[in-house]
Amino acid sequence: MRRTVDRVEAWAALAILVTLIVVGPALTWQVGWHVYHRGSLVEQAEQSQRFRTEGVLVGDATTNADYFGDVTLTGATGIARWTARTGAVHSGSVPVGIGALAGTRVILWTDANGAAVDAPRGHGRTVGNAILAGVLAAVATTVVFGLARLALRHILDRYRLAAWQIEWSAVEPQWTGRR
Repeated sequence: MRRTVDRVEAWAALAILVTLIVVGPALTWQVGWHVYHRGSLVEQAEQSQRFRTEGVLVGDATTNADYFGDVTLTGATGIARWTARTGAVHSGSVPVGIGALAGTRVILWTDANGAAVDAPRGHGRTVGNAILAGVLAAVATTVVFGLARLALRHILDRYRLAAWQIEWSAVEPQWTGRR
């Protein structure tokens, strides 16, 4: 015996599933594309504003270690001197290979003023961010629609229990003989 509330639940669950199947991939694609597009703009801006430069270490590299619980990340920095595109000579601390000695040539990136900056963003990072954003959008969409399904079930279960109580109060006196 199927009650009206059971049919409502079945149709609503089907509607939620179909909506998830239609909206989920579209939202995932849109989010991924948007993050990719913005990342590509950042790539282009950084590549046009950062310049690869060669410098020379003026002293031996110093090794630094960062501790993150059980993980230790080791790297080295050194003081380097380089000439900017404007012709001005700059010096500063730059990341280098462990054990680099004074006089070693190092590759670094500078801004238009000649200050050392991080290398421009790579395309792999842009693609990775877009994929991650798309996956997170898909998971979030699934969670939202799953919660909608649970909320629907909860509401309809309360309705079913109330209807069952009304039906039981009508049948119980006849069945048990109580009035």
